[in-house]
Amino acid sequence: MFSPVLKLFLGIKFKTYLITVFVPAILGFIKYFKSKQQSKLSNTVLILMLIGFIYVLIVEYIGILVGIIDFSFTKDYVIGFMIFFSAYYIVSQYKFYYGNKFFEKLLIHMFYVGAIHSFLILSIVFFADFRELFYKIIWLTDKQERYVFGDVFNRRYSGFLDTGFASLSATHATLLSIGFFHFYKFSDFKFTKLIFFVTLSAGSFLSLVFIGRSGFVVLGAYMLILLYLYFYNIFFHLKVSYSSFKILMLIVLAVLLTISMFDFEKYEAELGASFNFIMHFIETGTISDASVDSILKSQLIFPSEPFNLLFGTANFGRGSMLIHSDLGMVYFINGMGIIGTLLAFSCYFILLYYAYLFRKDFKLMFYFILIFEILLIILNFKDLYFLAFSGITKIFFILTFIYHFIYLERFDCNRQKKGLD
Repeated sequence: MFSPVLKLFLGIKFKTYLITVFVPAILGFIKYFKSKQQSKLSNTVLILMLIGFIYVLIVEYIGILVGIIDFSFTKDYVIGFMIFFSAYYIVSQYKFYYGNKFFEKLLIHMFYVGAIHSFLILSIVFFADFRELFYKIIWLTDKQERYVFGDVFNRRYSGFLDTGFASLSATHATLLSIGFFHFYKFSDFKFTKLIFFVTLSAGSFLSLVFIGRSGFVVLGAYMLILLYLYFYNIFFHLKVSYSSFKILMLIVLAVLLTISMFDFEKYEAELGASFNFIMHFIETGTISDASVDSILKSQLIFPSEPFNLLFGTANFGRGSMLIHSDLGMVYFINGMGIIGTLLAFSCYFILLYYAYLFRKDFKLMFYFILIFEILLIILNFKDLYFLAFSGITKIFFILTFIYHFIYLERFDCNRQKKGLD
């Protein structure tokens, strides 16, 4: 989930994803095509990725003809294919070792991964000596290094990653939300387990203050779903479910623990930047954020010609002709147009269809994936979220292969029933 770039001798840098992603990707590629069991879900995702990839290659070739050199989205797709097969290998191993409990184990382990990285970031924040030693080993981009060591108003940390900000914040919030959903669905109510889970949740929540505020928006969206389910049970079923009570208590305890362990005055700048949109709402009664409003007004740069708007200009904004915008949708629309953008994202939304098919038995996960994919679109109006080494992409493909194996189980069960009939 978090593959660092290591500083070696003589200024050499080693990208560990060559091991953590590339090696399981090769194993997954071999295993996937040798497997006799394949699902419509994973095959459809892979085919849609291939169609999108071909579309991007055509657009980038047209770009070369008109003097635009930009292979950034080709690179994203190559990375996407690597993560696809890497995720398949990981989930298949979980299925092999944990059997019917693989779903439960994957969710809790993803939460643990996020929590461990959160506590690493908190250690970097609170212990200066550790921070200096740590970043003698871990390489940072110039921008990230400035936010860790430079003279900035509020610091931003990325832990193992060479850069973080909004993408890392969204990943941490998603992994924390996965923990809440797991607790809601599977956890018993043992006191020691509750305290352990609350401590990890509080640390994960606190880390968002030092990474980026996008995570709070992501976390808030998932919490709305849990609150919806809680009040739905109260008003429509006239009962408070045991799971709802657990998750509500967990949130309350996590908030109390976070408040008790945090020095608010010392990190006033980070808190102010993280919760600026909430403070603005309290003061004015409107949902707005100054920096976001500024970005949307100055960086919404789209083609003016209808044809270019539909099919793109072949300029993805990250090559020889830069587009002065950080917004993912600006890159998509300018590069491949509305048609190409819909095609590119189609590989994501096939998962939602299968989650809907299995919603009766996996209702909570259907809601989770629904919010996940809505956020995927919304977040692209802040940064670029697509097929890349970001945690969001890795989480998506893990969820895809969770449903891949659920589909295969149901398919085998139905086939066996038909045989008995």
